[in-house]
Amino acid sequence: ISLASGGAGVGLQGAGVGVSFLVNEVGGDTQAYIDDFDTHVTAKAKNSGDQLTVNDGQLDSTVDLGQQVDLATYNKLDLKSKKQTKQLNGLAVNAASTQHVEAIGVNVGAGTLGVGLIEDINTISGNTKAYISGATINGSLADSGSTQQVDINASNHAYINSFVGNVAGGQAGIGVAEDLATVSRNVQAYAENSTLKARNAINVNALATQGISSLAVGGSGGTVGALAGTAVLAQFQSYTKATLID
Repeated sequence: ISLASGGAGVGLQGAGVGVSFLVNEVGGDTQAYIDDFDTHVTAKAKNSGDQLTVNDGQLDSTVDLGQQVDLATYNKLDLKSKKQTKQLNGLAVNAASTQHVEAIGVNVGAGTLGVGLIEDINTISGNTKAYISGATINGSLADSGSTQQVDINASNHAYINSFVGNVAGGQAGIGVAEDLATVSRNVQAYAENSTLKARNAINVNALATQGISSLAVGGSGGTVGALAGTAVLAQFQSYTKATLID
């Protein structure tokens, strides 16, 4: 999500009040799973050259959020293009997701009393899960290839970057800017109450990266008095788990 907002209030002989609010909320679940005690899957992987291409959960380069709030180095972030892939033989249960919120807000208030207020609230929440529950995978290894794998992989990459600027001026000026960002995204990869067999490997991986960058600027000027304030709050409330449960 990319969002830009701006407001201006000008009072030539009175008060000028500029107010802006930006609210972004991204949620939802991404799941890949095999479920049910009556489910039997056989993936023999006889031909080692016949490979699956799936997300490996990582990004091909690091994310520098400092660049996202620096006009000199700004480059729009594209997480999808950064996803890495891998190849394997056998069975893959793969859930991969990305979320990115970019918010820019600018506000101006000018008048005998100049008031500028701006608030930016960004939230990313939800779950990414890859799992096998109560199923039988490759109950027999007869005739299976030597590269046979069972791969359970869950990954998520969530980032927020924002810029809020606020200016107020007049005989008295009040400028306030507030930026609140929360990432609450849970990532799980697991197998439970299942029979899993493979000649080569059984992999259960969960991977998550998260980041928040914020630049909040508030300014005011007045011949009688001036007040300026900024507040920035960043919260991470997430967990990442990879488990095998008997």
